[in-house]
Amino acid sequence: MIDLKDIRIVKKIWALLETVADPEVPVLSIIDLGIVRDVQLQEEEVEIFITPTYSGCPAIDAINMNIRMVFFRKWFF
Repeated sequence: MIDLKDIRIVKKIWALLETVADPEVPVLSIIDLGIVRDVQLQEEEVEIFITPTYSGCPAIDAINMNIRMVFFRKWFF
């Protein structure tokens, strides 16, 4: 059975990810660039799957940190 609460949470997560700007091209979000592949809920944990725009992307660490920061600022975990 699909839990509607989980669907709402996943939608909220995608909306928050839409606010994370790419550090190299700040007018685009990581959603716009296709960096976020999937969001999954596993009981009490959120798992966000990302792929850099190219192999060896130097901004991937900054993107990971920016994702964490948006959740610390806007979400209560």
